[in-house]
Amino acid sequence: MSKQIYTVFTCDAWKSKDSMRLLMATTSVRKLKSFIVRKIADETFSYNNGNELSIPQQVKLFKADFENGLREDINNCLHYGFLDYCHDGEEI
Repeated sequence: MSKQIYTVFTCDAWKSKDSMRLLMATTSVRKLKSFIVRKIADETFSYNNGNELSIPQQVKLFKADFENGLREDINNCLHYGFLDYCHDGEEI
């Protein structure tokens, strides 16, 4: 079984493919989570479910969703960023 590689992109508000720029690739779930938290904290990304939230509230919501949520749900709340994954050797 090949290793899962997580990728994080920056993008426009509509997550259009031509706006996506790779920011990070990792096999570590811990590094993935920490990276996205840093990007929310420095306001590169925002994270909300339709409500106005402070940065600490956004980070708290992201961490909870990361532990319990699905990638699709996370991407719906993650603004100006996109989380994906692939496997080692997979053609994309």
